[in-house]
Amino acid sequence: MNAPDTPFPQAAPLAPMPVVRPTNALAIASVVCSAASWVVAPFAAAIIGVVLGHMARKQIREGGGAEGGDELAVAGLVIGYLHLAFTFLLLVAIGLFFAVTLGALAISAPHAVGP
Repeated sequence: MNAPDTPFPQAAPLAPMPVVRPTNALAIASVVCSAASWVVAPFAAAIIGVVLGHMARKQIREGGGAEGGDELAVAGLVIGYLHLAFTFLLLVAIGLFFAVTLGALAISAPHAVGP
């Protein structure tokens, strides 16, 4: 039996598989803690989220592109810092409220007249 005159059709080359970089775990934890700071543990979770966000960005930079998640780390930082700023403004507003209230009470209180 002779070899066929037409060769087998050539298959198109396969496209390379896209490389999926793993997401940095600290970046995920940063977003989770910062988001939880608005609901569960107001002040502590925001600080933890900010610290984890900075640690995640450092690991991602030093990793040379082996891990992704820089966007998540930045989101955790933004959410955490916003929460800390709102907490600070709220504490200032409460302090001003009490200062004004106590000042008004001191001015309007009747003064005892001496003998």
